[in-house]
Amino acid sequence: MEQYPGLYELLWFLGGVFIYSLSSRLLTYGHLTIMVKSVSYQAMALLAYAAEDMAFIKQMRNQVAEDGGCDEEQIKMLKLADERIFDVWKDTVANRLANHWAKPFDKVISIKTWDAMMSAISSMYKDKIWKKSSN
Repeated sequence: MEQYPGLYELLWFLGGVFIYSLSSRLLTYGHLTIMVKSVSYQAMALLAYAAEDMAFIKQMRNQVAEDGGCDEEQIKMLKLADERIFDVWKDTVANRLANHWAKPFDKVISIKTWDAMMSAISSMYKDKIWKKSSN
């Protein structure tokens, strides 16, 4: 070390640069993971509200069809078609939400079905309510 003055300090400097770079990337990944999780839960909540509104609209349309004197068979077919389309929409939305994240974040949200999405939202809101009541 005495042959190369400043080498010791240079090694410490380079080690510091390496540690800084590594810790910066880890913190950035951690913050992005939190953001992805938060955005996913907010998107799931928005989709749940949309599903509620669609269910209400379907119910109102069926009521209007019944009050309007439509044939029972037509109303039954309409309800069946609506349910099938709605179920396909729910599964497609849940699957697309889970699969459209970048590779490093696809493990953060492992929810792939509508039922899992709804239970995750329920537990999230229960946790929020519990935390508020405990404070």
